[in-house]
Amino acid sequence: MITHSILRYIKADLELHNDFKSSGSPEYPAEFLDVFKVIEFGLKKGYAADGWLKGEKFDHKSNHASMCRHLAEHYMGKLEDDESKLNPLLHLACRALMAYTVQQRGKK
Repeated sequence: MITHSILRYIKADLELHNDFKSSGSPEYPAEFLDVFKVIEFGLKKGYAADGWLKGEKFDHKSNHASMCRHLAEHYMGKLEDDESKLNPLLHLACRALMAYTVQQRGKK
């Protein structure tokens, strides 16, 4: 299970990889790290770091609705989520990665 401290470790490790923080690398663009901002925002809201993986406040129907909403916001030119102030595409990417992880681990 991913905890907040593990997320920070992964983020720090990625930043060290090929001077990732300042210039990115061909394998891992620096912008990929911005997805962690969505997770950090959720932690500040009080969500458990691995709650979505356990099925807490995460189901595919509402997740797909959230992804569609964030995609529509981006399509309409919105550059910032009202609540988090993060780009809607970051929320979309985070939700997509969560759905993929749940699928890969065999939870429906």
